Amino acid sequence: MERMINKEIRNYLLKYNLISHHQHRFIKRRSTCTNLLQCLSDWSLNTQSKRITDVVHFDFKKAFDSVSHDKLLVKIAAYGISGYLYQRIVAFLSNREQAVQKISPIGLGV
Repeated sequence: MERMINKEIRNYLLKYNLISHHQHRFIKRRSTCTNLLQCLSDWSLNTQSKRITDVVHFDFKKAFDSVSHDKLLVKIAAYGISGYLYQRIVAFLSNREQAVQKISPIGLGV
């Protein structure tokens, strides 16, 4: 289900040019690797041109885990996603909980 929803949203966003050309992940032929290569190229050009360059790194590893589903649905609707696709997303996010559970190895008594 997630793959189907992802594909539909991606197609919609691309069709209406709602994804920045700076976006790398989730776009064909663009990955975190291509993003890093683009950054390295930009930094190198700035260094050669003696331009000051500030770099800020963010760790979004668990970002989706902390996103308010209500706010996410409002944003999705604001992008014009509606109808069956929107209802599938609502159903997917409804009554969901996320948790991390530590499992101890057998026999170690952790």
